[in-house]
Amino acid sequence: VAHPASERVAADFHAAMRKLIADHLTYCRMCIMTLVANSRITARNVACNLPTYLSTPPIDVLRDRFKGYPAIVVAAGPSLRRNIDLLAELQGKAVICTVQTTFKMLLERGIKPDFVTSLDYHEISKRFFENLPDQTTHLVAEPKVNWNVIDTYQGPISLLDNHFARLCVGPALAARGGLKAGATVAHLTFY
Repeated sequence: VAHPASERVAADFHAAMRKLIADHLTYCRMCIMTLVANSRITARNVACNLPTYLSTPPIDVLRDRFKGYPAIVVAAGPSLRRNIDLLAELQGKAVICTVQTTFKMLLERGIKPDFVTSLDYHEISKRFFENLPDQTTHLVAEPKVNWNVIDTYQGPISLLDNHFARLCVGPALAARGGLKAGATVAHLTFY
């Protein structure tokens, strides 16, 4: 609502403020629409992943298994380009954990990570797990990951705790450990 007296005193300021408020409301509306759309996709992915969720071991069995060992998080970026060949020398000396986007690249260079992580809800993530030369790396994934990833990967899999999965199958069947929620697959890999 425009206040006529204020408009007369500082019309440019009020026009700029109305634009900022309108832009903010547009942003908020888009966030809510994205959240609602993604929640439907996430619920579908979790539901499609329930058979794997129930039939594979949780990450609980890995707790403290590598305690005292150094770990290396592998993600895409300039430092990987410079240091990728050093990773081969570190196999067996450090726990190598990689994000899904660098997984194939490592395998193609003969570097077998101990863990690969995935959490993306989109079907495009499947391409990171297709036609792999080796499928013995342990996949640790969020249950919200696109079900095509889980169906494509033939190696060992552990799905993390998920509230919606617990609602679907009950707390006794769904009992498993989780990791801190991260904004990216690199955060998940670090945790």
